[in-house]
Amino acid sequence: MTRVLKLRLKLDDFIDTDFESTIMNKIKKTEDELRIKIILYLWIDDTSDKKINLKDFFERWEKTLSVKTVVKNGPHIKRNEFIFFDIAPDGINYDSNIRFRSKYKFLEQIETCLDNFYEVTKFTTSDKNQKPQKRNDYAD
Repeated sequence: MTRVLKLRLKLDDFIDTDFESTIMNKIKKTEDELRIKIILYLWIDDTSDKKINLKDFFERWEKTLSVKTVVKNGPHIKRNEFIFFDIAPDGINYDSNIRFRSKYKFLEQIETCLDNFYEVTKFTTSDKNQKPQKRNDYAD
């Protein structure tokens, strides 16, 4: 059974930058190595004046994106949405709909946050050793 996890990133921090290919390739590498599917929740700061061309972004990465990609305005999460891992700039507060969170101050730290995502995902999705149940029913 393939596991599906939700990863959330702030799109306008890395789109059309030198880090875009590094970030997207790292996400694909995580998918391939851990045999999981990642639903990307990308959000755009609605107060930013930066122009974002989503069509070009999706044309570049449509073969890499595996399951589903959601793009939203603003950092708010609905009550019925659950995010497994959130990578966000420092200073943004969220509700409790996020299982794991990694924050960054500089764009270069997003790679470290993705490494954290990889380690957490590897730990949570790996097979655990099953210990035999200890029973003392037959003790005198």
